[in-house]
Amino acid sequence: MYNERHKIAKTERGVKTRNDLSMNKQIELLRGLAILAVVGVHTTMFFVGTVTTWLTFTNLYLDVIFHYAVPLFVAISGYVMAMKYYRDFDFKHFYVRRLGNILPPYLLASLLFYVLPNVYIYKTGSTAGEILYKLLTFSTEIHFWFFIIILELYLVYPLLLKIYNFLVKRWGLKLTLLLFGLVQIVSSVFLTGTDIFLKDIFYFILGLSLKLYQDAIYVALQKISGKILPGAVLLVSLWASFLWYKFYIVAREMVYMQIRGFVDMVLYSLIILWFFFLTRGQQVYKNKLSAFVGGVLGKYSFGIYLIQMCFIMACYHVLTGLSISNVDVIFYPLLFVSALGLSLLCAYLVHKLPYGELLLGRVRE
Repeated sequence: MYNERHKIAKTERGVKTRNDLSMNKQIELLRGLAILAVVGVHTTMFFVGTVTTWLTFTNLYLDVIFHYAVPLFVAISGYVMAMKYYRDFDFKHFYVRRLGNILPPYLLASLLFYVLPNVYIYKTGSTAGEILYKLLTFSTEIHFWFFIIILELYLVYPLLLKIYNFLVKRWGLKLTLLLFGLVQIVSSVFLTGTDIFLKDIFYFILGLSLKLYQDAIYVALQKISGKILPGAVLLVSLWASFLWYKFYIVAREMVYMQIRGFVDMVLYSLIILWFFFLTRGQQVYKNKLSAFVGGVLGKYSFGIYLIQMCFIMACYHVLTGLSISNVDVIFYPLLFVSALGLSLLCAYLVHKLPYGELLLGRVRE
């Protein structure tokens, strides 16, 4: 009898270990997809100022698509929170660990890769007070606003989890998602120009739900994963691109951007669902490309995110020095590949150093 119970317990532990490994691989693959989009969106931003040609429209469309990066990262955060901090957990340990994972790398990377080059290379003449203000407001570089959203979500997470559970128990999952979707849309319309977690709350709740109710959600996704979901992504992305075109090229009227608040939420939610569905299961590293995206880019995604703008700007200056500008087609793939490669190489080398995780965050082995 003991031997039978022991065999059953050992089998259950083995299944749990395999499931945990599968989920970890899935999350790393999703992080890899997200960091590709981060570098992509910061590459396509150089289309601004080009003449109105097919190159402009191509970059405009890619710019819309690549903006799934932050929504996907936020959804991943919600998923991981549900995986690690759903039942009873120690608040002090939660906040110390979450803040400790973000703040030291952010501060050190900001000083080393952005503040010091600006002061000593580009001679911006920033005072100590101005530098301190930028550090405290996460404005040393344009992409650091993301950390404000994540930190806010971490701070309110225990309360947010209680509200979420209450609403699901009272109204069900569909109405709960609809309510958080409405909150995000309203926040995007009326809180423009502010970095507040409410403008990305739906993506976080979607990630949370994908972990807590994954079986029910995946069963529903199986019915539309073939052609309907990719087709919906294509149609909605074209709609969002049209609105971006109307705002950027035709007339800078805020109504186009306000409508995009709704359209973007639909688009990036569809992309999140599609990516989570495609990467589910134990065989997420099906080929060398997915193994590289997940096992390499996903592994170093946090470090790459911190430093990629530094290398994008450095590569931009090198390319323009070689007379390759943003009106040349070759400019964009060269910038993307070189910036991504250098960022990955730097993250890899830094993590080989003692206490490298303090500079560019932890690497998941």
